[in-house]
Amino acid sequence: MWLNLPEGLYGLSQDREIIPLEEGDFGRDLAIVSGLSSATVAGKRSQSLVPYKQWPNVKAKFALKFCDAVWQVDSTLGEVISEINLQSENNLVLYLIPRAIRVDMGKGSLETKLKRLKTILSHEEKTDQLTSIDLRFKDQVVLRRSSPGLLLSGSQNRGEQSNQTGLKGSGGKESL
Repeated sequence: MWLNLPEGLYGLSQDREIIPLEEGDFGRDLAIVSGLSSATVAGKRSQSLVPYKQWPNVKAKFALKFCDAVWQVDSTLGEVISEINLQSENNLVLYLIPRAIRVDMGKGSLETKLKRLKTILSHEEKTDQLTSIDLRFKDQVVLRRSSPGLLLSGSQNRGEQSNQTGLKGSGGKESL
C-alpha cells in the first residue's frame, strides 16, 4: 500500500517497513492510506522515517489489519478501494473507484462491515448515482445518491438525497 505522508508518498510492506518509491513503482494500483502523521508516534515527537525499517505507527498497523480483512472477506473489494483515510479515530473512511464514493465505516467489526459493503455493492443497481455509504449504525445502512441527471464529485453535497435503506431501496429497514 501507499502512504500519503507530509514527507511525501511512501510504500509500506506487510512487515510495516517504509519503502522509498521510485518512478517505476507508480504503475502499481494500490490503495493510498491518508490521515497518518509521522510527527507523533506513541508520544514521541519528530520520529523520522527510516527506509526499510519497521515503522511503529499504530494507524499504519491498523491499515495493514484492515487490508488483511478486505482480502479475507473478498479480494475484489480491494480493487475498488482507492483511499483509506485514518484521520478520525472514530471513523475509518474509504473512497471507492471509479466515482470517489465515500464509505463511512465507523468502528466495530471490520469483517461484518466489509461483508455488508460487499452486499450493498453487489445488489445496488445504480452505483453510478451513489455519493456515499454510511455503515456506522448497527443493522442499518444509509445511502446518499445524487439527483437524477446530476453528477457530483466526492466533495460536492448540493442536490443530494439521503436514503435510509436496506438492500431493496424501499426505504424500509432490513438487517444486513
